[in-house]
Amino acid sequence: KTQMPILSTQNYSIKNFGHKDYARRAYCSGMGRDRVAANKYHMTFWPLWVTPCSTCEMRYQIYAAMAYGAQGVVCFAYTPNRPNWKPNVDNYNDARDIHRTVADTFGPRVWGMRSPGVYHAPNADTPVTESKPAPGEIIERLETELLASPLVQEKDFYVEGGPHKPTYIMVVDKRTTEKNEDEPKPRTAHVEFGPQIKFVELLGPVTLPAGHIRHIDPAWSVPLELKAAGAAILGVDPPDMKQLLGDSADTYMAIVDRVRDMRQALRDKKIDLTAADKTLAEARSQAKDLAARVADAKPAAGEAAGQRQELVARLAARIDDLSTAIHLPPVETKPAAEPEMEPAPPMKAKKPKHK
Repeated sequence: KTQMPILSTQNYSIKNFGHKDYARRAYCSGMGRDRVAANKYHMTFWPLWVTPCSTCEMRYQIYAAMAYGAQGVVCFAYTPNRPNWKPNVDNYNDARDIHRTVADTFGPRVWGMRSPGVYHAPNADTPVTESKPAPGEIIERLETELLASPLVQEKDFYVEGGPHKPTYIMVVDKRTTEKNEDEPKPRTAHVEFGPQIKFVELLGPVTLPAGHIRHIDPAWSVPLELKAAGAAILGVDPPDMKQLLGDSADTYMAIVDRVRDMRQALRDKKIDLTAADKTLAEARSQAKDLAARVADAKPAAGEAAGQRQELVARLAARIDDLSTAIHLPPVETKPAAEPEMEPAPPMKAKKPKHK
C-alpha cells in the first residue's frame, strides 16, 4: 500500500522486444497491472513510453495507455540535441501531431475516467489476463488487432455495485510497424456492442466543429475508420436522441427496438437465421419509408441541416451491417503464443583502466 497519488512505470516493452506481437502483449500486460493497482488504491497512473520509435509505435503506446485509463503519459526527451527530438525531424513531429489530437479530442474526455477492463480481439498479442469479447459483454465482437476499453466516470466507478455503465468507449488499432517499415493502410474495422449499450456517437479522432452533423449509430455492428495504431472515442447513449429526431423519433426507436429484440432472440436461439433475415428485411423496408418521410424535413432550432436524414441513413447502413454480421462464423479465442526469444549475448568482462 502507498499514499503516492501517481503511479508511473517505465514500460519499455515496445523497444525491448523485437517481435511485434510479443512487444504489444508485454506492453499491455504492464498497462493492465498499472490499471489494476491504480484502481485498487485510488491512484492515477502516468506510464513512461519509449523513444526513439516509429510513428505507429508512438501512437500505439500513447493511445493504448489512455484506453487503459492513464491520466497522463511521459517520456524522456532528454535534450533538443538528441537527433530524434530536433524540430521538424522524426519523433519531434510525431509527438507534436499526437499531442494535438490528445489535447483537443481524447484528453478532455479521458480525463477523470477509470477503465474497469480492456477487451482485446483474440490475437497472438492479447494479454491472457484481459477480457475477451463475448455475447452479453459490453463488447461482443472485435475485428482482428483491435482493443476496446469502456471508460467510467471516477465518481461512479467506486459506488457500491459498480463499475457502472461507461460514458465513453475508446477503440485502438493494434497494427504497428518498426522504423523504416511502411505503415499498414487505414482500414474500416467493426465493433459489436452488447445489450447494455443502445447507441454510440463518434467523437474522435477528429473533433468536429459546432453545428456539424453528428455521427450516431445503433450499437450493433459499428464501423470505424482507423489508421494503423490509430484510435477512436465513442460517446455512449447520447441523451438527446429523441430531440434530434423530432417527430420521427417514435418510428426510429421502434425500428431500433425491433432489430435489437431480434438480435437477442437469435443469441438466445429462440429464432433461426431465416427468421432473423426476414425481420431485418422488414426493418430495412421500414427504414427506407422513414428516409422518404424525413427527406424534406426542415431542421429544428439548433439542429444541423440534414441531421435527421443522416441518422436514418446510418440506421439503414447498420441494419445492412448486422445482416452481414449474423452470418459470420464465431470468433475462436486462440491462446497468445510465446515467441522464441534469442538468448542475450554473453557479457564481456571489462579490463580495469588502472594498472
